[in-house]
Amino acid sequence: MSAWVPGDLSGLLIPVGSHALRARAEEFLTLAMRSSGALAADNRVVGINQFEDWPGGSTGRKLLLAVDYEKRQLAATCAGRARRLPSGLSAELSAELFVKITA
Repeated sequence: MSAWVPGDLSGLLIPVGSHALRARAEEFLTLAMRSSGALAADNRVVGINQFEDWPGGSTGRKLLLAVDYEKRQLAATCAGRARRLPSGLSAELSAELFVKITA
């Protein structure tokens, strides 16, 4: 089996296991977050500070990641529309990410 498979919705190559993700985490997270609209086209993930197994849950492997971005602010638009945040929410991207993978 390949370490990367195409995603059903995005067509983006998705890592099958944690080793594949670790090898290309910055590149993959940048592409995935841009594809979802969470990360602006002029922003990127520039570092992974934490890459740890998360023990909870029943099926699939889970990871806790801590990442650095070139710029911490959210994209101003999502899917071509202006982004409006509910009162009290931060306009900064979260540095902590929870990841569930198949292997």
